[in-house]
Amino acid sequence: MTEAQEVAVRSSFSKLWKELSIVEASEDVVASAAELARVHALRGYDAMQLGSAVAIRGATLDVAMIAWDDALANCAIAEGINVIRTSER
Repeated sequence: MTEAQEVAVRSSFSKLWKELSIVEASEDVVASAAELARVHALRGYDAMQLGSAVAIRGATLDVAMIAWDDALANCAIAEGINVIRTSER
């Protein structure tokens, strides 16, 4: 990544940060993530990301998560979560 690309990414992230929901890794979220990991054969961080989205699904009107890998994206869709797929691979 060039310095100019890094500056652009940091700027975009700063703007996006205001729109994100930060989900605490509560006992319920961790338990949900463990179950999602079992059901979908997810890795730990992927399970926590999906578990967090599932946890806030009922509390927030629009829930979407960003997914780089297709496996996580497909699991999220199966759980009824909207997915924003990254454009660069």
